[in-house]
Amino acid sequence: MSSAISPFTERACCHRTTLAHEAAFCGECGKPAVRCMAHSECGGLLDVGDLCQVCVWPEVVLDASAMREAQRGGVMTLPLKLKNASTVGLPLFVTGVYSREGRGEWQAEPQSWERLDSGREATVIVRAEDLERVGPHRVEVLFTVATRWRWREERYAFVTSVDFTVGEPPKENGHNINVSGDNVGPTTVYISQSSSTSPLLSSGLPEQDVELDLVRADIVEREMGLRGDSKGVYTPKSVRLCFDGFADGEAPKMSLLDGDSGLLSFGRLRARPAGGTGDIRMLVRGANGETDEDRSLQISRQHFHLYIESGRVMVRVNSEAGMTLNGERQSRGAVREINDGAVIHPLVKDPAALSLTFRFDIHNGVTDEITISAKNAQSRG
Repeated sequence: MSSAISPFTERACCHRTTLAHEAAFCGECGKPAVRCMAHSECGGLLDVGDLCQVCVWPEVVLDASAMREAQRGGVMTLPLKLKNASTVGLPLFVTGVYSREGRGEWQAEPQSWERLDSGREATVIVRAEDLERVGPHRVEVLFTVATRWRWREERYAFVTSVDFTVGEPPKENGHNINVSGDNVGPTTVYISQSSSTSPLLSSGLPEQDVELDLVRADIVEREMGLRGDSKGVYTPKSVRLCFDGFADGEAPKMSLLDGDSGLLSFGRLRARPAGGTGDIRMLVRGANGETDEDRSLQISRQHFHLYIESGRVMVRVNSEAGMTLNGERQSRGAVREINDGAVIHPLVKDPAALSLTFRFDIHNGVTDEITISAKNAQSRG
């Protein structure tokens, strides 16, 4: 099909300066170098819309078998071939296909498959049935897709469209499809009356597959609940994380969700700034600031993971003892959404020992910064 470079790829400088290093920012443009959750396998960076430029690469064409004739009162059939053009071997999951005509509502199209392996394609049949009106028509087709890595999933939506005109039923001559596309906007298919000596027909263009442009449908993603949290807030993976109330060496003052995995581990492990292998260290301290060894040992080495998935801040519980979120106990393996004002108590049986409070700095529905404040036994009262 098209070029060897994904149309969703961002700046090449970010790839040059960050793929070979653990830099959190591009050394040329200064943009945060946010890595895909599957970076260890795909090596991809995320664009400004948190889309992996390697894992998510759909392409769509209008099949050469598309109907050539349409008339008022008839039905227009559009066979579309959707391809997973990713070159890293990761599957793309097509979670839904929808269409609408004009300003109508999105209607789900029948679909008997979901997984689309790398390099494979599948056909979707879209029917335009509202052809009672003579004149211009537009059919928009929406694809909702997901990329998955272990227990995480990122969801997106892409839209394309086909424009055409419908005339009165012909008395003698048929209706022919004229195909045009300038690779700038959505490809347009015009249906108009034409004689059998049409130069376009003799050129053979209508008998070829026609590549359609796919556009990221970010507004639809929010409207359909594909991205953003349950309160309508969107948190990008480039969000700044600030830490307050932690002792020196337990947490950085500010951090990004960088690294190959995009996870932050909270637990008893010594943090990397202090020479350990953990991310954020949690310990219980007494009234004089000294470490309470007995209570601290109740905190697991990796008690929970914090990460961002489809514009939501998420927590996954790893401790056998569990924890509480906003006063509700969460068992090991639980995955929950974190919103502004959320409070985590790592120790279920001793919640006063340590708490973490999350505060979101939100502007225009987007989280710019999250402050995680630790409060332990020394701060009681």
